[in-house]
Amino acid sequence: MKYLISVVACIVLTVIVYYCYVVLARKKNDVKWPPLSKYGYTAGRSATSKDVNDGRAVFVLLNNKMPIGRPIEITIPQYAFHLNHETNQRIPCVIIQAEEASGQKLIGCRVVSNNEIMAGLASEFEFIGINAAQQGDAPEPASPAR
Repeated sequence: MKYLISVVACIVLTVIVYYCYVVLARKKNDVKWPPLSKYGYTAGRSATSKDVNDGRAVFVLLNNKMPIGRPIEITIPQYAFHLNHETNQRIPCVIIQAEEASGQKLIGCRVVSNNEIMAGLASEFEFIGINAAQQGDAPEPASPAR
């Protein structure tokens, strides 16, 4: 009897894991990703106030009015999901800035649905890549910028 319960529990667990995998994969494909060329961005250098004012960056990292941000080596722009761990929401966005300072890696992005800006720690993002699917294919993984 214990063996039968163990087998049933394994089957149920397998079905749950498979369902979660399919649902998460499907959510990636349900997003209508806009072309990256639509977005201004800042890459390979620290953002300036002008970049923020022109919509190419979300933040400027300063200490005593001196820039302290250093660019993070990731592909910019690229598609991503912002992960809200409190609400379990995955918000489709386009990364337009990535910098680090004082041991923190910060990301600036534009939300795909409304073009609003958002910033967060790199750990709050699932990086998708540069090839979004316009016909239902999942975007390809990102490679680091050179």
